Amino acid sequence: MVVGVGGGTWWWASRDPLKLPVSACWSLVDRSDLLPLAGGSGGTFTVRHRSDGQYDDGSRFTPGVRNQTCIVDGHQRVLLVLDVRGTDEDTFHSKYELGYRMPSWGPEQQLNLGPDLKAWASVDATRLAFRCDNLVARDKGAAAVEITVEGGIRTADVKSASGQQARLDIALKVAKKTAEWSLPCLNTVTFPDKPVAAALPF
Repeated sequence: MVVGVGGGTWWWASRDPLKLPVSACWSLVDRSDLLPLAGGSGGTFTVRHRSDGQYDDGSRFTPGVRNQTCIVDGHQRVLLVLDVRGTDEDTFHSKYELGYRMPSWGPEQQLNLGPDLKAWASVDATRLAFRCDNLVARDKGAAAVEITVEGGIRTADVKSASGQQARLDIALKVAKKTAEWSLPCLNTVTFPDKPVAAALPF
């Protein structure tokens, strides 16, 4: 009887394994980044990209010049929505220096990631921004880069400490690569080595 129950459990788990893309989001996010967001869920997840509101193949990553979004979803679940966009001086100042918030964002708390990064976290999302002086982006009216990492819909681990840490890690990873080589930023942007989950407010 015990063997039968155990065998049935194994069969149920094996018929819906977790399949994550090896590389995602302009090759900036990998399977190890996504795994904490999946929790104990199964299913096959794939990657979609949008640029300025239109779906594309994700081959070009030009933050600050274009508004770009990466979505990892599947099996009627959204595992990750990563949005990278340029923002003008007024928006950066009001949202990140003055702390203006939309009521629809829900409870948020500011994170201390050093002098160059402005970051806020909620129970299911992390957003951060930093000034980035780049001639091409400046022509587009962008004075800073804003990165938003949202947790998945119908994903059990979305509110866990590991899920929150994963979103923060992804946001910082994408921000660092953006500042280093995607634009790059002419000004120096200092990043923390490894913020830990204790820095998160929820």
